[in-house]
Amino acid sequence: MNLTPKLFIGCHATGFTYCDMRRTRNGDYLVVARIPYSTLTPEWVPGVTVTPEMRRMIEEDMATIQAMRGQTYKTSVCGSEVVLGGKS
Repeated sequence: MNLTPKLFIGCHATGFTYCDMRRTRNGDYLVVARIPYSTLTPEWVPGVTVTPEMRRMIEEDMATIQAMRGQTYKTSVCGSEVVLGGKS
């Protein structure tokens, strides 16, 4: 079995979603964590485990996003923007 982490990071309407591409649920990659644009507070999906390597990768990416607090971030090619960490 290949245990190499396969991480998918999605940019959605309310925040970033982190998925394990090696596992699926209901035909989609398994969501393991999220970070909302409004709070930048990591949210781990209860009951879903990840390898230490994948957790490290996700936490590093989340830290990069959290370091951008207060900055404008384009969420789509149509020009939609949010202020990271700016609660609505």
